[in-house]
Order: sequence, then C-alpha cells, then structure tokens
Amino acid sequence: MLCIKKKLNSIKRKLNSIKRKLNSIKRKLNPIKRKLNSKGKLNSTKMTSTLKKIKSEKKKRKSVKRQITLDRKKLCSLSKRHQSTKLIKPKQTMKTPLKIKTTAELKPSPQLQSLRSIEKF
Repeated sequence: MLCIKKKLNSIKRKLNSIKRKLNSIKRKLNPIKRKLNSKGKLNSTKMTSTLKKIKSEKKKRKSVKRQITLDRKKLCSLSKRHQSTKLIKPKQTMKTPLKIKTTAELKPSPQLQSLRSIEKF
C-alpha cells in the first residue's frame, strides 16, 4: 500500500509540474493573440455573429424560393404548416356496400314492445 501511495504522489507531482509549464506557455501566448486580433483578425465572438447573419440570410432566401414554388403550383401561397388545414380533402367513397337489414332484424325486441304497450296506457 505504501509503495502505491508513493507512486501516486510522484505521478501527481509530475502532473503539477506539467500544468505549471503549460500555464507559463499560455501566459506567453496571450499577448500574441491580442496583437493578432487587433491587427484586423476577427474575434471568435465576431466570427459567430457574422456566421449567424449569413445563416439567417440563407434561410430568408430559402423561404422566398419556397413561396415562389407554391405560387406556381397554386394561386395562393400557403406555408407548409397551413396547407393541410386550408385545402379541402376529397370525401372518401364507400368501399363496402350498406348491409340491408332483414325483416327479422327490423322487428323490435320484446322488451321494447312491452315498454311501448305500457306507454300506450
């Protein structure tokens, strides 16, 4: 157990020394990054905002194209969401013919007959 703890501690020390070296390198790189950004290179935040603007413009163009194609197909342009509600769906035709009831099925049940006779009185 003791030897394992010693090995773990030595590994931790090595990791800490590597972290310190990395931090010093990062500190040296920070002013270089600032200089590059100030010379006309875009910041990461500026890049994302410009990319978002470009994407929104593309979406607008797509929506205009979609409306134009809908105009060609139908007189009024409808968005895809409202098409199903606006269009009149054709009525379904009867696939099976109506079952014609026989005279035995048309006769009322005995309970109904007794109720009718009671209502007459």
